[in-house]
Amino acid sequence: QLWKTTFTPPFVDTTKNITVAGMFTGGFSLAGVYPEDGAIVFAEVKQNKRWVYDLNTGEKLWEAVSPSQFDYYGMSQIVYQGQLIGYGSYSGKMTAWNITTGEELWTYNAVNEGSESPYGNYPMIIGAVADGKIYTYTSEHSYTMPMYRGPNLRCINATDGTEVFSILDFGGGLAVADGRLLSSNSMDNMIYCYGKGPSGTTVTASPKVSVHGTSVMIEGTVTDQTSTGRRNTNDLIDFTLKGTPAISDEDMSAWMEYMFMQQVYPADAKGVEVVLCVLDPNSNFYEIGRTTSDAEGNYGFAFAPEVPGTYQIIATFEGSNSYGPSSATSYLTVDEAPAATAEPTPPPASMTDTYVLGLGAGAIIAIIAVGIVLILMLRKR
Repeated sequence: QLWKTTFTPPFVDTTKNITVAGMFTGGFSLAGVYPEDGAIVFAEVKQNKRWVYDLNTGEKLWEAVSPSQFDYYGMSQIVYQGQLIGYGSYSGKMTAWNITTGEELWTYNAVNEGSESPYGNYPMIIGAVADGKIYTYTSEHSYTMPMYRGPNLRCINATDGTEVFSILDFGGGLAVADGRLLSSNSMDNMIYCYGKGPSGTTVTASPKVSVHGTSVMIEGTVTDQTSTGRRNTNDLIDFTLKGTPAISDEDMSAWMEYMFMQQVYPADAKGVEVVLCVLDPNSNFYEIGRTTSDAEGNYGFAFAPEVPGTYQIIATFEGSNSYGPSSATSYLTVDEAPAATAEPTPPPASMTDTYVLGLGAGAIIAIIAVGIVLILMLRKR
């Protein structure tokens, strides 16, 4: 025996709202004992309330009422990273408190799209917790048709409650193993595996030989190199992801829904950032710019070499939450620009031309003078 203490558990009036299932406790229950955090947690659905006690002393640390009335329906909680994370399956709301102080740290809502869910939010169940992330899914004790359409497989940051990603799903449960998330999607009765895939980068420059003072076009691709893909009901491969465009984290859910779940093509999807560097003829290594690939996996960048000589071009995709990094190299040569041709000097005028021009000008002046004299004589008459 390590220690023994006596404490007063939370008061629950068992004379009110007694059901057959809860006739002995009135719904009050020991929710969990957490030695690593030194806490005992109790919960009671009718008051929609939780109590936290010090495991070592038996003293009450704090209590809190759940922020959503629907928390009573499937009232659950976990303790992770010093937080009590409570939720009600049908409230679709998750709240995190500091396990020691009771300070409310963050909330997350599985917001309903349209009127898919009759509960306000989508129902939400924690299926797994790993690597600082909480994975939830939506399900029902008895499925109704149509199933709740929406991004109901969710990955939530356990530190601040922000959504990492969500994707179309209706839950048959999920699990995490070996860095992969597995989900049984009742929408199409397929098992999906989510994880980080390999990428591939290519690069080339054109023209390969240019003249100093002109620009060259650097082009290439960044693609998914995952060798697996979708299998059909006959266990035959419909397609693999290898060679398909690498897509931004922000557009990944819509892209995977398009690729695997027959959803609409995300016309505004973007690719990934590519960092372009050169090793110039003087062995100076520097970045010349960054660009983003498009939804076809292609990218392009105009580059004006600073000095003549041979350049090594290095294109790097630094990786993302969806893909590992990759890079590629190419080469180009810049020739010296040809020397500028001097403008030809016009030949000097010949003496004959000078005499002709002089005589011509004198004749014109004489004609004008004679004309003036004749006019004056006519006026005198």
